[in-house]
Amino acid sequence: MQLINTIKEKPYHLFLIFAVFFSILSLFHYGNSTIDIQMHDVYFVVGHDQVFFWIFILLFLYWMIYLLCRKFLWSNKLSWIHTILTIFCFALIFILGTPLLSGYVPNDMLKRYYSFYEVTNTAITSLTIIMVLAQPLFLINILGGFIKNKLIVKS
Repeated sequence: MQLINTIKEKPYHLFLIFAVFFSILSLFHYGNSTIDIQMHDVYFVVGHDQVFFWIFILLFLYWMIYLLCRKFLWSNKLSWIHTILTIFCFALIFILGTPLLSGYVPNDMLKRYYSFYEVTNTAITSLTIIMVLAQPLFLINILGGFIKNKLIVKS
């Protein structure tokens, strides 16, 4: 019960919980399972365990920055929105990427193999864009808090 009250007041602790989850996932080896990222005429091939490790690092850094700047946060609502959007997008990307991770393709999709992955890749790309667009909320929250605290100190 105390954990729930702490998370209600300080939603950025969710970053630590999910960072631990992704750090555990990064310890597993997924065989030859990789993510191929195509940018124009260049392919980047990255292992899933490395992706989970970097997600862990990113979430852990967000948690640390929130801890360092907690006195300067402008709005708890902005913290909630930023935290939920970021974690929700990472979780959905993980869930959508799981069939890709296991090589699972539904039987009725074998004929439309390309179509299955095209829809999944579009969804993952859309979630990534939403997540990137949510990151300025983090900066607005911190900068707004600095400005608010400076105005309070001056008056």
